[in-house]
Amino acid sequence: MRNDYVIDLETRYSFDEVGGRNNLTALGVSYIGLYSYRDDKFFGFRENELGELNGIFDKADCIIGFNIRLFDLPVLQPHVSVDLSKIPALDIFEDVTARLGHRIGLDSLAKATLGAAKLGHGLDSLKWYRAGDWEQLERYCLQDVRLTRDLYEFGKQNGHLLFDSIIDGKRVAVPVKWSFSSEEEVRRCAEEAAAKNRALEIEYISREDAGDGHRKKRKIEVRKVAGDTIEAYCHLRKDVRNFRIGRILAARLLDEPAGSVQTLF
Repeated sequence: MRNDYVIDLETRYSFDEVGGRNNLTALGVSYIGLYSYRDDKFFGFRENELGELNGIFDKADCIIGFNIRLFDLPVLQPHVSVDLSKIPALDIFEDVTARLGHRIGLDSLAKATLGAAKLGHGLDSLKWYRAGDWEQLERYCLQDVRLTRDLYEFGKQNGHLLFDSIIDGKRVAVPVKWSFSSEEEVRRCAEEAAAKNRALEIEYISREDAGDGHRKKRKIEVRKVAGDTIEAYCHLRKDVRNFRIGRILAARLLDEPAGSVQTLF
């Protein structure tokens, strides 16, 4: 079993109190919550216990979180001797934002994907910390760890996460490739199919669910690979379609000729 950890932390101060968002290292850490895959266990450390993290992170295979590269890890670094930048990290926020081209919150993804929600927000955690309400603070933080873990697991199994679009009000899917083929692998397979005149089977994520789910499988015959798009004849639709490489989870070269492209064009 890999020694992976899901993390989330709460701070002692707000951005206003430390002079803005450029002073991450001054925010301090009131509490950090973790989930250990190896031990299948949720746990955490208060501000006076952070030194114990050195014995955890120096053996970690990967740190998983939501916005950890831009926030949690820089905030935490002054409190541990382990160089956190040397540990592989998977950032759900970073991956989803790169796909969408805009920011999206943990709560929005969790509500649409999991039917679960956060127990508050960052200002609440500051209020609980200053009131000495450790029970509420720890409960809030560990719920964020649980939501992050469950989103990661959903994405690994299904190849996508869900959110409610503020543009058209629809529940839509954003593809994630945490356990699927990379875009480079898909592109190479599509180019090979075109070069060898072979049919290709793809599994991809559609933006909307038309009643048959977001994850679909199609047999196609590649006409052209250009940029992030595969132009191909789709056997199901019996017409030419454009498939975004970023939405294709896997591609498999079939042992049959691509005859339809020649007859159609």
